[in-house]
Amino acid sequence: GYCLQHGIGVEQNFTEAYQAYDKALEGGIADAEKAMINIALIAKVWQKAHDGDAKSQYILHICYEKGNGTEKNRQKANEWLKKSADNKYLMAQFKLGVALLSGKNIKKSVPDGINYCKKAAEQNHIEAIIADLYEEYLRVPLREGSLPRSRKLHP
Repeated sequence: GYCLQHGIGVEQNFTEAYQAYDKALEGGIADAEKAMINIALIAKVWQKAHDGDAKSQYILHICYEKGNGTEKNRQKANEWLKKSADNKYLMAQFKLGVALLSGKNIKKSVPDGINYCKKAAEQNHIEAIIADLYEEYLRVPLREGSLPRSRKLHP
């Protein structure tokens, strides 16, 4: 079940992993029940994310980023973060914007980072609003080295 869940040596398949854990549970393996619950939750989020649900896409991003219920995969984490941000999920817009501005775990792009932070500001994300005001009214461009101190922290 574990190998199927994490895609180790086989293609990742939550349905087959769940079935393998179910079989293990019948044999009395204690951790199988916990793993089955985890698989069921991830499978639900995975399906909703693929159906276009922005919050589920953000959660799936976190799963890949942290390795929760799946393998750690920075590329997939970034793909799901971008999908969520493009689907107007506030936290994803801000997190992606900050990541693009800093270049941490993603290819740096100041213009794209500013764009995503502005999108978050339009949805009233307070830190994004402050950064937007900083650039707009103080005429200080949002670029590395000129960001307000609070903007250097990741959400």
